[in-house]
Amino acid sequence: MIFRLTAGYKEREQVKALGARFNFQEKYWYYEGDTLPEGLMRWYAAPQMDLTSRDYGEARIELEGHRRAEGEGAVWSARQPAFQTVSQVGRMISDHYKDLEQFQHILVKGEVTNYSGHTGAHYYFDIKDEHCQLKCRLWEQVARRVLHFELAKGQLVGLSGRLEYYEKDGVSQLIVGDIMNLGAGDANLALLELKNRLEAEGLFSPEHKKPIPAHPKAVGIITSKGGQAIKDICQKAKEKDPYVQLILYHVNVQGKNAIPTILRGIRVMDEMGVDTLIIGRGGGSDEELMVYNDEAIVRAVYAANTPIISAVGHEGHWTLIDHVADFRVSTPTSAADHALPNVMQDVKRLRSLQTEMKNGMRYQLEKRGGLLRAQMATLEKITRREG
Repeated sequence: MIFRLTAGYKEREQVKALGARFNFQEKYWYYEGDTLPEGLMRWYAAPQMDLTSRDYGEARIELEGHRRAEGEGAVWSARQPAFQTVSQVGRMISDHYKDLEQFQHILVKGEVTNYSGHTGAHYYFDIKDEHCQLKCRLWEQVARRVLHFELAKGQLVGLSGRLEYYEKDGVSQLIVGDIMNLGAGDANLALLELKNRLEAEGLFSPEHKKPIPAHPKAVGIITSKGGQAIKDICQKAKEKDPYVQLILYHVNVQGKNAIPTILRGIRVMDEMGVDTLIIGRGGGSDEELMVYNDEAIVRAVYAANTPIISAVGHEGHWTLIDHVADFRVSTPTSAADHALPNVMQDVKRLRSLQTEMKNGMRYQLEKRGGLLRAQMATLEKITRREG
């Protein structure tokens, strides 16, 4: 019989001394024998079968060892493996949360993020530190009792509550029992300081904003080639002005490579001489939009000669490039709508006017022709009478 072990590299000397061997091809330790030595039991997890599950019917708990042709070792395999359903795993996690006392009485502090205001019965937001985020839910009846200040993004708050796992969504949330305002968070203070400094330098002043061309021939777009933003812009362009040239500069819209690729995109597009430049992406969390608060990107937008439309996130999300851009909209679709004239509407209007002109000319010709024929008939009568 073959027993597969879970021992790691640091434990190699211990398991080797107890008679275990190593499968070099598949990188695991195993023991071959009728019974497993007691010293190796700590590294052995026997395969489990769920006899109560209706999914497996008359599943037999019969394990059989077999040699794999490609390896020197052998592994155990179940004739009918007892896969658990997603719901069963979700229930296991949920029950585990409820069983652990430390999950039922949590004290935690963090900076409020991903909160766009109280729009429903309950409060939904995240708290974060420099490394992690935690989803939070504050029930309305609890909020009436414990929330004694206006909740807002960027606040540093202290929370007490219990951790729950929502099986349907596969998400952990802190159910808030009490909340305390601890002031402004570090990230929010840093962003506010940068905003005030750039504003004092005049980067956001209206007199520096350039008008958006009414009839552009080429529009540059700085966004991800696989994102929804470029699809929305192309769809709107097809509806309004299929004759305009759209030029995409692909960038990472979040992550460590986002800032350098966006900076290169602004420089390249500005040197290319497009008529209008759209910088944007689809919606995202506050953290996902943070790259558009980068000082270097803000200054690059300010220094560009090309009129720039900012289309980052959705309504309720503002980034620093929204303040420095020549025009700001809430979505990429709105950016295309503002950047492009409705050429197709003009074409339809011209065609309508052309039809009206043709019909008018036809009517006038027929009217004048009828009048001419009547005058000719009258002239013929006069000529016959005088002749």
